[in-house]
Formats: sequence, C-alpha cells, structure tokens
Amino acid sequence: MVVAVGVDAPGLSSGTEPSNVTGSEADLASRLVTEKQVVDDESELSWARLAHATSQQATSMLTTGEADLVIARQRVPDTSDGVQWAGPYATISPALITASQPVPNDNATPTATSSSKESEQLIGPVTISDLSDLNDASVCIVAGSSADIDDHPGREITVQNTYGECATGLESGRYDAVAGDDLALAGLFSEDALPAEAYFYSWDELLEASQSAGNEDPVDALPDELTESSFYWVGFAPETTGCIATTQAISQDLTDGELESLLDHSGFPGGYTLQLPQATDITTEYCSETPDEDEQK
Repeated sequence: MVVAVGVDAPGLSSGTEPSNVTGSEADLASRLVTEKQVVDDESELSWARLAHATSQQATSMLTTGEADLVIARQRVPDTSDGVQWAGPYATISPALITASQPVPNDNATPTATSSSKESEQLIGPVTISDLSDLNDASVCIVAGSSADIDDHPGREITVQNTYGECATGLESGRYDAVAGDDLALAGLFSEDALPAEAYFYSWDELLEASQSAGNEDPVDALPDELTESSFYWVGFAPETTGCIATTQAISQDLTDGELESLLDHSGFPGGYTLQLPQATDITTEYCSETPDEDEQK
C-alpha cells in the first residue's frame, strides 16, 4: 500500500523524504492501516510525498494510482472522482498565529495612533491585539486551509503552499501573522518553528478582544467562514478496500482515547485545545466499497 503524507506541516507531518516523515499524522496513518489489517505489517507500507496538502493534489494522487491512501489535512470529502473518505479523525477551525504577543487591553493604555502604527511597521511586526489591528498587518494564508477565503482580514494577503513557508516568513519578519487550520498551526509551536514571541489566536478570542476594546460592529468585520469548523479525513483511491475498516478503526480509537493520544501534543500553545470529532460525526457515507459480513456486525 502506498500512503501519501504531507511533508509541509511541522508537528503534524514533515520531513525531506516520504520514508522519514515524522509527526502525528504519519503515526496515525501507520496505526490505521495496520490496526484493521489493511496491510498485515507496517513493512508492507511504502510512502509517497504530498508536497502541498491541497485537495486537488490529494485527489490527483488517488485517481492516477500514485497513492492508495492520503492523510494530509484533507477537509472536503468530494466523491465526484470516485475518491473515498474515511473518518473524520479531527475537528478543525480557522485560527491565526501572530509574530508578537498582544498588548493587554486596559483603560490606562492609550490607543495607538496611526502614526505610531506606521512606525511599528517600520521597526518590527505589527502587534495584533484585536480585529482592527489586522487592517495594518501582512498575513500569510496557507493554501487549501480553512482560512483560504477570498475576504480574509489583512492589509496585505499572501497565499503560500505550505505551513513551513508561512512560518519561515513569520520568523523573518516578512509576515505579521499566519492564518490556517488551528491543529496545524498549533503543531508549529510543538516543533519550535516560530518566533519566540509568537502567539496563537482563535478568531473567537480576537472577536472578544475587539468587543472589549469597544470597536464598532466587530462581528461584521469577520467573515462567517472564519467562525465555522470542519473535519480532517483520510482519502482512499477509487475501487480500493480499506475505507470502511479505517473508519471503524478511527471510531474505536476515539472511544479508547488513542486518537487523542496520537494527535495531542505537550508543545501545543496555551490558547489551543485539541478538538476531536463526535462519535456521531464518524461515518462510512463517503466509502464506496461494500462492507463484508464481519464489518456489518
């Protein structure tokens, strides 16, 4: 079995060669395909490199025979090309990492003037403490992530293919913030891939900060897509077996606590809490194979 994994998200899956990929998604892939004996032994696995974990590349690898299985932060179970989807294995939401810590909101702290903000941009990263600060910020969005929307807040928006590229730009000062999926962004903290002062924001936290600061209509400034959650799925090639068994394995791992053990990490930032799917979210609806008698029991 050829398993394609992403190599572009430190903490979840990263590495220079497919056979040496490390991270929780790579560990999960190994566990899932061996747990239900999709392969008899882990040595029967071979690994392929998914350079950019977009749904287009994943679907292409599965439909052209380059991979039998893809696990790389796939959000939309599109079955139009016959691709099957097992899971989901994680619940994710859009989030943001800023290059510096926020300024506490208290009445004794004067609001920055436009001239002081211009000076700040010249000497260092824009300090993002609420939604209005994004009007002065350069934001790197990871392609294919839940943050990859047309009207994302920010003065200057750049879309990069990988979390690693955005993190490098944050470290160098090119970007003031990185936007993507919360689980993948949290993984960057666990790999020390960020500036020392980097800060993790949920959009709810930024919205609350804006309301506390008395900004007018902060809800109107936030696109609906940035407050919605979605899932990560495991992709299977058309007309292959293993999708139903893998979905059942994910369900069992959720019940046993193994899924949380695989995905959670002590290095995650304080503002992030791992979100797992509910048992009722896990479904074989996107598996096209017919379950055998043992699977139906």
